[in-house]
Amino acid sequence: MLDFFLFKSFLAHRLAKIIYYLMLMAMFLGYLGMTGLAFVQDTTAGLIFLGVGFIGLVLSSIIFRVIMEVMVVIFEIHSELQELNKKFAGGQPAQSSAPVASQPMAHMSQPGHMMR
Repeated sequence: MLDFFLFKSFLAHRLAKIIYYLMLMAMFLGYLGMTGLAFVQDTTAGLIFLGVGFIGLVLSSIIFRVIMEVMVVIFEIHSELQELNKKFAGGQPAQSSAPVASQPMAHMSQPGHMMR
């Protein structure tokens, strides 16, 4: 429980299914409402929207599903990287093996550095 308040565990990862199903229901209810409005205006428009809207509903639900899966994969990658970091670095952040320059812009303090 403490991990939740310290942002060490992610809420979005646990809620991905719930968010997806709620959004799917909202899209379906929106589709029904828009189809109903199209039928009120004109029967032909209602029939056209019935087919075109259904295609849009299917495509948008697939796109939203892919977005949710990408989000879950990102959180899974983060979890795996944390486990690897704990395994290989003893729980401490891994030290970089790249050399660090003591004075990265030391050459600019010399006179005439712009003329080189």
